[in-house]
Amino acid sequence: MPDLCMISQDRTRDLCSKHRKYRFRRRNPDLSLSQSWNYYEKLLELQEEVLSSAADADGLSYALERFPSLRRIVITPGTHGQLDEPLYKTPAIRSFPQGFNYPIPHSWPVHDLEVGPYEVPPWTDETAKKQWRGFSVVVNELAKQKGRNVSEIVIDAKGLPTGLSCRVFDQPCEEYDNLVGLLRRPGFSRIDLALLADGQYYDDDWSSFRSGYLKQALGAAPDLLRIRLRVQADYDQVYPEFDGHCIPLRTIFPVDRWQKLQHFGLSNFLVQQPDLLSLLAALPTTLQSVELSFLKFVHNSGSYRDTLVDIRDTLGWRDRAANERPRVIIHVYESLILSSEPRKYICVDEQANRFLYDDEANPFDNKSGGDRPTHGIGVERFLHEFRDENCGL
Repeated sequence: MPDLCMISQDRTRDLCSKHRKYRFRRRNPDLSLSQSWNYYEKLLELQEEVLSSAADADGLSYALERFPSLRRIVITPGTHGQLDEPLYKTPAIRSFPQGFNYPIPHSWPVHDLEVGPYEVPPWTDETAKKQWRGFSVVVNELAKQKGRNVSEIVIDAKGLPTGLSCRVFDQPCEEYDNLVGLLRRPGFSRIDLALLADGQYYDDDWSSFRSGYLKQALGAAPDLLRIRLRVQADYDQVYPEFDGHCIPLRTIFPVDRWQKLQHFGLSNFLVQQPDLLSLLAALPTTLQSVELSFLKFVHNSGSYRDTLVDIRDTLGWRDRAANERPRVIIHVYESLILSSEPRKYICVDEQANRFLYDDEANPFDNKSGGDRPTHGIGVERFLHEFRDENCGL
């Protein structure tokens, strides 16, 4: 079992000490390999029993009836986090014996550089759809609980190169209809979508995004306060011909429907600067924050550097009262090489906002087309640190 704990260089000595203790504990596990394997086999058997009997769906239904104040549901493949450091300490994970050494499960398909590009199969493929069983169970059970008050659905890959299959938006289906039904409920306020779109750049021509069903779904929620879309796709497969694969943002986002929106987030998507600025200009004055992370700009159609200049000079945000100015969140990869592991990224939030509102220097220099921060600017982090990136936003 490889050491899965990845430590950023800017972490404190306390965390480094914790990391050293973690490595020592893993080298001297309380359970032998055979003990871990025997326990793991029992877990697999129990999991198979649960899935075959649909006990997971029954358990969710039971819980929904007994938690009438539940507002948010998070669907993620990253629950187990890292060895000994789960993201969510569920009852099952808490019951694991100390020193239990096991392969971290990720039920959603994760891009494997050694295997090659992954192509997301159609949602009509029942076998493939089982990989996203959690999503199906959640939206289907919530659809049955018509009187429940869940108003936030967060689908978050937690830094893993995966997501919910984008093919659920190809055409109406049971899961799509149930999701739209949830979004349509009065007071529904938040939807975070991490979508896996590998293969859409081949024969499908981004059908899941051009079909109009994603836009229709998002448009069903006029009370939306938060929207975040992250797309996982291997853009190296179409580099540098980004132009033919760039989808107009209004094809996806019905911004005119969201008059209460407070946060808009777009991550890991192909964009053209004029189209992006047009969308930002259409966002309501209720906006409090905007995330523009890991964006890929079409060649000769913009950059982070020029986008910040246009935001400052054309949107009028700096003319608003200080407490009404939208906060900009920008994360960019440290390396443009996709195969670099673990992948680091740089947060330039503070520097970007100082440029926009305090007349400080643009954090992006002219090198690399204006998409790389000036050397030494920003805070360096690892992508797979399994944190809730949206906590408190």
